[in-house]
Amino acid sequence: MNTPRRVLVGSTWSSPARAASGQPVPLVAIGLIVELVEPDVVKVALMYTCQPSPTAAGDVTVNLTQSSPLPASGSGATLLTCDGASHDVEVMVYGGPIFAAGPALASAQACTALTCGTDARKVTITEGPNPLAPSPLPPLPHLPSLPQLPSLPKP
Repeated sequence: MNTPRRVLVGSTWSSPARAASGQPVPLVAIGLIVELVEPDVVKVALMYTCQPSPTAAGDVTVNLTQSSPLPASGSGATLLTCDGASHDVEVMVYGGPIFAAGPALASAQACTALTCGTDARKVTITEGPNPLAPSPLPPLPHLPSLPQLPSLPKP
């Protein structure tokens, strides 16, 4: 009697995270431009949404790797507010030995108490502030000029 054989085949692609029945998966998206703050520190902008069930707290971990001009990698994390609204957050990634302007790979995992959501993509490290990010400080108000002092007579 012939018994059917089952073959298990592996793959390298990933699928979206699955939650327990009825539990929404946190959404996280990595910005395409990241900022080189110091040679061993990169600021990564994220957008996330997570539901406040069972708690209103979550966390996100970001990993960054760069292969050129020298191999470098690092990670960073921060806490999240889970209230069902979309939020922007910046995560400081620490590593090295040194990061440089240019292409890199970033991944992020946002988790609640019950499940996690992920994102991974190619990013570009830029030197200085991210030109696409909003300015963190409002512009300074215009200050009035000081009146001119009268000149003193020459002796």
